[in-house]
Amino acid sequence: MYFNDTRFTEVNIELTNHCNFNCWFCPRHAMSREKGMMDYEQFEKMILNLNSADFLEEIALAGIGEPTLHPDLIKMISFIKKNTHFKVVLTTNASKFAKQSFIDELLESNLDKITVSFRISDHIKNKMSLASDIDYAKYINSILKLVETVHKSNYNTEIELAFFKETYYSRYILDVNTIDFINTKLLNDFFNKFSRLLNTNLPSYDDYTRGISSHLSNVDRIPVTEGISVRFDGLSSWTTSVEKYENSSTCYPSKYGSCFGMRTHFAIYWNGDVSVCCADFDVKNIIGNIFKEKDIIKILSGEKAVSYAEQLRGNRMPTKTCQICRGGTSLKEKWANIIGTFAYVK
Repeated sequence: MYFNDTRFTEVNIELTNHCNFNCWFCPRHAMSREKGMMDYEQFEKMILNLNSADFLEEIALAGIGEPTLHPDLIKMISFIKKNTHFKVVLTTNASKFAKQSFIDELLESNLDKITVSFRISDHIKNKMSLASDIDYAKYINSILKLVETVHKSNYNTEIELAFFKETYYSRYILDVNTIDFINTKLLNDFFNKFSRLLNTNLPSYDDYTRGISSHLSNVDRIPVTEGISVRFDGLSSWTTSVEKYENSSTCYPSKYGSCFGMRTHFAIYWNGDVSVCCADFDVKNIIGNIFKEKDIIKILSGEKAVSYAEQLRGNRMPTKTCQICRGGTSLKEKWANIIGTFAYVK
């Protein structure tokens, strides 16, 4: 079967599409689907079915919402680790780390990796993004508290801190100026505190991101010390998603391009809908529902799933949603997305 010939490595699971942040770059603004939380009993059955299918390696708890808002998050992670072989990776905005008790419970669940999406680098410019009940200084300290807890303990959980950086793509294709979304002074200050906490001599944020190679690459992953790393991401085409979806007159869709969807992963959303890709934020590319069909092999072997997989692996965008995603708000963005993904997605 196609997903055994070229193995999927992960499934992206959205526990909820509720979020307590309002990040300026996120396409939540264009999301029209119902909001909700994944049912715990359905979650257990789904995990056992995914495990019995025996072709996945990793579960990524992410999606368009904030997974730490789910009241059963700790129990869900513990269930996966006790009953399967899966690696568990949690992506979070770190808003719940102000409570040391939450950090401790999360680490005791034995999850493998926490990726902190640290995208709010300026509490003034990005004021609308941060939750209203979160103090910026305390937010920064809570991220450092997580790092300190892992660094000074015997937990095996890997910590990755993910930051934005400027790239030639963001500056000259998306026409987004660094000053509009990055405060390098505050980030340099954070890296100084980060360095002192780890008792090591780390480069500054500027030193990490100023080189030509950094501006050319979309993602840089750099180990800092054992079990702790940093990642620098360039802005993606998600930045223009709202404009592309809400105003078709400003969108140049593309029928061609490359995508990791149905190559390395697929996605399951909070209500059980299965889609071809984790970037399908409004879940338009549904190939089945795991809560209703209860068999991921059957879903991925279905006519629609196989058709989508063949087209995506042939560098063709199978649906309007895919064509908008791979397209752009300008012809230069569209062609940069097409050419760039051919080079990036192997």
